[in-house]
Amino acid sequence: MALRFLTPEEEQDPEVRQMPDNYAVLEGDWGGQIFATIPLSMIKYGDEVLMPITKYLNAIAWPSSLEDPDDVTSLSVHYVHATPEDYFPGGCGGGQFRVGEIWFHEEFNRVQRRKVRAWVQSGAEGPE
Repeated sequence: MALRFLTPEEEQDPEVRQMPDNYAVLEGDWGGQIFATIPLSMIKYGDEVLMPITKYLNAIAWPSSLEDPDDVTSLSVHYVHATPEDYFPGGCGGGQFRVGEIWFHEEFNRVQRRKVRAWVQSGAEGPE
């Protein structure tokens, strides 16, 4: 099945969220960079953690965004059905999908990736 956006109903359906081929896509720079793709099944504590993670990654990738850290107009979170063969189009190389794991843009280092993984799994309000 080809990449497709989930409907709002699917985004909230617990059964759909546990399927291994549904993801959140974190995007910045008005689609100019895909920061990460996260299997929905990994998000245990609610989607409210996704925009703060997107803001965190945006501040690393686009330091000028720190001039107004509350401005999220260039950031998006999309919900999609995808397979590992699919590709999410976007600038800076687009995004990929990994079954059961978070895919990160190559710009982010090991420490930053570890922080995001822990953040997703804990539902904390910020990176630890």
